[in-house]
Amino acid sequence: MKKIILGIIAILVVIIAVVVGFKIKSDSLIKAKIEELNNNGFLVTHKQTSNYLKTNGNGQIEVIYPEKVALYIFSKIKNEEIKKALEKEFNSVSLYEKEKFFEGITFDYDFLINNLSMDVNTNIYLSKLSKKNMYLLANNPNSQADTWLLNFVKDKKLKVTIDRNANYKLADIDTVIPNLMFLTIRGLEGNSKNMKLPLVKLSSTDNSAKDFLQLDNLNLDYIFDDKKEVSDLTIQNFEFQSSDLSFNIKNVVIKSNTEKDELNVSGKSEISFDEIHAKKYDEEIANLKKTSLNFVVDKLPIKKLDEITKYLEDENYQEYLKSLFQSGISVSSNGSATNYMIKNQKIFDTLKYELSLGLNKNGSIEDAKNIKDIFETIKLAIDLDNDTALNVKNLLNLKQPDSKVDFMDAPNNLKRFEAELKNDGVYVNNKKVLDEKELVFPEKKSFNDTTLGQNDTGKGVFYDYEFIGNNLLKVNFKYLTNLEVISSGGISVSFPQLTDATRIKKHSTKSFDKINFYNAGSEIWNGGLQKNVISSYLLVEGWDENWTDTAIEKEFSLVIDVKDLDVLEINLRAGALNDVDIKAKAYEIVPETGDLDQQNYPIEIADIEIVTH
Repeated sequence: MKKIILGIIAILVVIIAVVVGFKIKSDSLIKAKIEELNNNGFLVTHKQTSNYLKTNGNGQIEVIYPEKVALYIFSKIKNEEIKKALEKEFNSVSLYEKEKFFEGITFDYDFLINNLSMDVNTNIYLSKLSKKNMYLLANNPNSQADTWLLNFVKDKKLKVTIDRNANYKLADIDTVIPNLMFLTIRGLEGNSKNMKLPLVKLSSTDNSAKDFLQLDNLNLDYIFDDKKEVSDLTIQNFEFQSSDLSFNIKNVVIKSNTEKDELNVSGKSEISFDEIHAKKYDEEIANLKKTSLNFVVDKLPIKKLDEITKYLEDENYQEYLKSLFQSGISVSSNGSATNYMIKNQKIFDTLKYELSLGLNKNGSIEDAKNIKDIFETIKLAIDLDNDTALNVKNLLNLKQPDSKVDFMDAPNNLKRFEAELKNDGVYVNNKKVLDEKELVFPEKKSFNDTTLGQNDTGKGVFYDYEFIGNNLLKVNFKYLTNLEVISSGGISVSFPQLTDATRIKKHSTKSFDKINFYNAGSEIWNGGLQKNVISSYLLVEGWDENWTDTAIEKEFSLVIDVKDLDVLEINLRAGALNDVDIKAKAYEIVPETGDLDQQNYPIEIADIEIVTH
């Protein structure tokens, strides 16, 4: 899907680049633009005739060097975020695939210039896909869909007309893709600030199928510059139907307004619709009316956006959250809805809400001991019609007789439930319901095996673990040697279920210079065979060649993704060497006996049962 999207984007952007090139006022400008395109990965063939009244021109523009064309197109994009996103996606595609999808794409063009008024009308046609794709289509005559696409391109059905002011219009498309769909696109037109699409309709060619999609009267207004990004999208009607489901939404409005200064980004988004109607097997499952939602984000630090992206890519969530907390970001939302019916049962007549959240600048989720360590402010207000409020009150009081949930009077005969986090606790409808002391989080569930691999001196190898959320398990491994003299040593942990370290999301240590990971297929030492062998599963090892203080505890921790696992299988062992004092014990293996791992050393089986948290 990503490749298809890239292809579509490439085609559209090339069209725009070409169009800009033919805002012409003289032969010299035409020649300069042709030379510019030829120097940036295109091959342009051009013919032209002129008289005193008009100038006619036509030709072809072919993509010869996809890499050069991409660099040229990216240089024309002013929005840095869009440019970086497209560059990243393009660079993720292999050279072979770039050539396969882009090399040889060809556009035909013709234009007419009024030499008196300098009005110009240009037509751009997609006349060829890439060379390799055209070859594949031409050599697959048994596929009616491929034959259709080949003819669609050869007949230049994809046509865009542009005038001197960069107003564009797509020629209507009304076609049948054999054995797939009827496709209609009508009236698509726009300019640098607006796009209109009166109709898109798709329906299956299979008479027995009910597959159908239609979009009516889409309008998009947009403004993008260095300081502001504003968009306003409206859709009069959207309808979808399949064999068992039908869905219709009317008068959708999606607005977005983002403003930037040197330090921060602030944004506001709005989503609303007049009605949603959904059926399954001709039975109504939802009827939702007059709904609007608004979201506001303030003080998102713009200078840290690239850092945040890097944090997420590296799965360094702690640094990501820390940057957000320190910014003092605030989030607010409000909304309203009327007449919600689910399976012919009324849910409510009226609902309104307001929500505001402010993060504690000095807070931290990882070290949070109570809710105030995360949030500076929380306030939620919900207004309901009288009947719905009464039903909610009775239901909650039935399930929790001591809850004593109640509502206050609000304007327009509504009932209000209001909750707020204050310095001394949580208040509901202006009454304190939770004291500050009751906002303390329960301690995380953990396990500490104090006897695993331990001898009668209390020394040995140990582990403990805790579930830290989002399918993540943190396991801590520790080793305290029983040797009196030591020169080196460490901890070895292996995972029979894992072939590589992709599930290890983070590792940390204060006692080893480095933690080594050996994926399946690596060379590792086998103590029984006294030679290197090929590993069959993941081995993680911390080893210190200069460990001399026997009182120092060796340790490291792993954060492991345990999604879809019932049990995490762990083989645990430790060991130390004495190469400096021949009178003292020469080595230690912990445990001394037990099942053997892939290196033929005794191990303690430290399997962890995964419980959903």
